[in-house]
Amino acid sequence: MGLKNRTLGVFCVVGIMLIGLVLPVLAGATALPLPPRPTEEPPVVVVSEKGPSPTRITLSLDLTSEAVGKGVDPRALWTVVQWQDALGDWHDVEGWVGPLDTIDATHREKSWGVVRRNLGESPFRWLVYTKQGGTLVAATATFALPASSGKTLTVQAVPVAK
Repeated sequence: MGLKNRTLGVFCVVGIMLIGLVLPVLAGATALPLPPRPTEEPPVVVVSEKGPSPTRITLSLDLTSEAVGKGVDPRALWTVVQWQDALGDWHDVEGWVGPLDTIDATHREKSWGVVRRNLGESPFRWLVYTKQGGTLVAATATFALPASSGKTLTVQAVPVAK
């Protein structure tokens, strides 16, 4: 009887030790992070840059064209700058979205400041919608940000086919 109790005790101790070793491993296995995946980082942008001659990109939009101007409220127009990743997919640039800055009888403009570390980056494009979340009415060709400080790059948006 003594040997039987001792064997049962050893089995209990070994069992408890195994449970103590296995449970943390199993619990930790569910908490392991996913393996890292490569991601594209969007360009860093700011709305304006301090200094006497900020570097800027400016959208120029002529709304005298029937394709863009007919029935479009220029005060509601919404602009979005996008950057293209290495796979060819387009992404909105955070902070470079919004209504036009200048609106007159025939000409519309929107400008954004470019920080020094983004000089020369490309490709970008500018899209113009009838309103935020509305229909696309104009777009620019792809462009690169100015290559040096103090420059303003003006890009012309043209009507898109409907």
